[in-house]
Amino acid sequence: MWKTPVSAALRRSIPAIPRGQPSAPIQAIRRGLTTTAQAPGKKRQYSKASWGAFTAFGVLSSVAAYHVLSATEVQADVPVQVEVPIPASTYYDHATSQHLQVIESWKRPGVYAWGYNKGKVININSDENYIRTPRRLPFFDNALLRDLKLDSDCGVAVDEKGDVHQWGTAYSKNSTKPELTLAKKNIVSVETSATRIFALSKDGTVYSFPKARVEQDQLVQTGSSQGSNFFKAISLPLGFFEKVSSISAGLDHLLILTSAGRVFSCAASTQFPNRGQLGIQGLKWDTRPKDKPYDTPHAVPFEGKPKITQIATGDVHSLALDAEGKVWVFGDNSHGQLGFDYIPELETRDVPTELSVQGLYPGTGVSVKGTQVAAGGLNSYFVVDAVQQNSGKVIADVWASGRGLWGGLGNGKWTHIQGQPTKIKALSGLVEYDENAKTVVPIRVAYFSVGRTHTAAVLSTHAETTTPAEKGQLHGRDALWWGNNEYYQLGTGRRSNLNVPSYIAPLETTRTEEREKVISQPKNGDQLQPVPQHRLQVTPKQFTVLGDGRKAEVEQRVLAGHGISAVYSKV
Repeated sequence: MWKTPVSAALRRSIPAIPRGQPSAPIQAIRRGLTTTAQAPGKKRQYSKASWGAFTAFGVLSSVAAYHVLSATEVQADVPVQVEVPIPASTYYDHATSQHLQVIESWKRPGVYAWGYNKGKVININSDENYIRTPRRLPFFDNALLRDLKLDSDCGVAVDEKGDVHQWGTAYSKNSTKPELTLAKKNIVSVETSATRIFALSKDGTVYSFPKARVEQDQLVQTGSSQGSNFFKAISLPLGFFEKVSSISAGLDHLLILTSAGRVFSCAASTQFPNRGQLGIQGLKWDTRPKDKPYDTPHAVPFEGKPKITQIATGDVHSLALDAEGKVWVFGDNSHGQLGFDYIPELETRDVPTELSVQGLYPGTGVSVKGTQVAAGGLNSYFVVDAVQQNSGKVIADVWASGRGLWGGLGNGKWTHIQGQPTKIKALSGLVEYDENAKTVVPIRVAYFSVGRTHTAAVLSTHAETTTPAEKGQLHGRDALWWGNNEYYQLGTGRRSNLNVPSYIAPLETTRTEEREKVISQPKNGDQLQPVPQHRLQVTPKQFTVLGDGRKAEVEQRVLAGHGISAVYSKV
């Protein structure tokens, strides 16, 4: 049975966000009350006949509302049970929308994309400059991808065999479909810089090659790369049993993280990095080692030699998170993206510098550590756990810094430069009731995808992807978007920028009026968007049978690229 406790602190009209539930019980929770539901297969008597819809579909044991808490104010009250009538048809329509999205993701895996198309990345054979709403890419019908990156003029995909495909005008203006470029290397992920592609293989090898097909052909003809290949493997001084675990690229630099928690950086394009983003003090074009290739990797020194667990890159800055939850930043700070106030005399930091996340909560009696970092363009995002020292309660908050001119800070403002991190309230302090643990647990951001001017985030809310269809409805995880919308990359069908994380319509929504219903901006400065019932959700990882009979462990992933967004089926 679900019983969602709501504290007195929450009884202040804080919007609760539904996950597969109809609106009437949600309104009850907003008033400081709670609802209950029985697990599938069990009966519960309600005074209103319309409540029978819940037991008929048996879904409330797998869904919950989630609330907003602050790091300094958490307390539990005795739940109050109420009965709220709701038309069965209303609930059926809402539940079916989420259910069908999960089923469709398994039945017809593939890639949906929208946004900028002058570079022929979304529709190679179309003269449309912009694709306003999600459009399915025919070449990837029923395809499962290991990774996908979309720049404004170049698309790069890794298929389920680990082969790399490219398309777009930066690759070739004569290309009519994605073409196989790097094969038989068992690639698991790719990154793109301004002019090059970096591919990480399953064995930890990092391959580097130019985006353009003409440059690839020239390297093959001249043999100026390794042998007669157009690609080269980046050489790293690794220890025994140490291998590369992840890579992240900015416009001109690449970060490489190893299984030992070490970080290497190197130049990643024809323009040598000069904003401190390599993390090597004094390293610029003029001071680089003249006896080595200009893209030679360098070990990034961190004070105290911590074990780094995560890396992220913006256009010209870098972030790292260590095993103790400390956040490290280096590179350009012209828009405050490093989390420090902009100082003209100190516009860049060329060595890793700790950003104190504890300092975000002065005098509050909480212990804070970072759990995730993300970056893109001139923005940074920091996810932290704030633990109350007296109660042990954990609050997961999201903070942002950098450029907010187009809404990228997600805080409801249009700030040009934001140094001191600002909280994204729509993604902070969210909780839900865990039926297995019998307690309230924080809802975190499962992952970010940060483009150059816009951002997407997927929440780690509980998803139901295993309930048999005859016993209950399925539902995925909420995806939210914000930032620049010049090229319709936010998927709203409009061109207005968004300065708070916002929902969009499901991928297959075709009617404009249905899509318009999903777009709802906060009013009176409220940064919590009203939650639409008919909204995009993505399916988390699940072993299942696909529409063509194949069996695979697959999930839907969201992607924010350069003026382009996508949802794809990842294996």
